[in-house]
Amino acid sequence: MIRRIVAPIALVAMVLASLSAAQALPGQRLPVWLAWAKANPALQNLKRTRDEMSGGTAYEKHMKAGGLALYFTAEPSYGDNGGPATMFDEKLALDGSPDGYDLRLHRATASRMVTVVYGSAVAADVRGAKVAGDFALYHSALRQQILKGKRYMYQINGPWLTVSGLSGLAQALKTAKLCATTECGD
Repeated sequence: MIRRIVAPIALVAMVLASLSAAQALPGQRLPVWLAWAKANPALQNLKRTRDEMSGGTAYEKHMKAGGLALYFTAEPSYGDNGGPATMFDEKLALDGSPDGYDLRLHRATASRMVTVVYGSAVAADVRGAKVAGDFALYHSALRQQILKGKRYMYQINGPWLTVSGLSGLAQALKTAKLCATTECGD
């Protein structure tokens, strides 16, 4: 009798745990994000490193999956006055892509990259995302494209795809406009 009660409860708990872990995408607090990354098969053995540009902690992984060689990186940002760390955005890139590769022209490849790390629902969001802005980069042949999906915002710059919360869309557009006329650095 107890087994009949406990087994369904355990199944429901596992499903709820996997759903909450699957929700831990950009915008989540660092502990929730780390739990998601640990449970994500694509991000097993994620390396914690120091970002050379910011000096902050970064998480990265080189992987081969879905016929692609990928590089994943994410760096948490900290709230005002040392508030809790939040994972604002995450970046994916084709590993070993040729110079000048422009992911804007290969939305299907961007979708395949996203499928590897985030699954088919987020990949569908990438495919259906609308172009919110497309900007030349100052003194560069590259362009930056900002896409607005129903779930997330995506920024494409050369071989890089950044996945961010929709709340950052206005700031991303403002920054991209500035970087079209001014040197913004890396």
